[in-house]
Amino acid sequence: MARHQSAGTRAKTRVTAHLGGNAMRSQKTARAFLLLVPFYVPVLVAGTWLSVRLDVGYLTGSDPSADLFARGTALSPPLLLVSILLAGSLLAQRRGSVGIVGATLAGFTGFGLLVFGSGLLPGHLAVARSVGAPESTTIVLGVLTALFGLCFSTVAVALLGRSARKTKARSPLGVGRRLLRA
Repeated sequence: MARHQSAGTRAKTRVTAHLGGNAMRSQKTARAFLLLVPFYVPVLVAGTWLSVRLDVGYLTGSDPSADLFARGTALSPPLLLVSILLAGSLLAQRRGSVGIVGATLAGFTGFGLLVFGSGLLPGHLAVARSVGAPESTTIVLGVLTALFGLCFSTVAVALLGRSARKTKARSPLGVGRRLLRA
């Protein structure tokens, strides 16, 4: 039966199968956000708890409970940033423009975590030293935050790259090029 199909029908079938494959890979990439979140939450909880317990704020002498939401502390990133990350990770599960917005939010906030964990580490160490908090704890939490930020950013770039390729494949020009190759 397949031998009697026209060339146009076979080409359309190939294009449809190709688009379906990208959609499946995009969903798997989006699910990577949901796999990263449960691993990052304990790091966040530990940093937040230690900030309050050891009285480590954003600056020496500042109140950690006041700093936690918007500025973060030397041991914990801003909870506002993490809230945006979680919202972006959930929105990235959707298809279309909502998923693209979610992946973009998660990517930018992941980059923010990378900068918070690595770029601000010298200042965080100075604050931790000044209040008597262990330096090793500050370093471990900073490195873990930077690594998770890098992971979230990488997943977002991969997801946005696949979305861009999928959009290009769906454009009339992309479909025409694929039909000519077949």
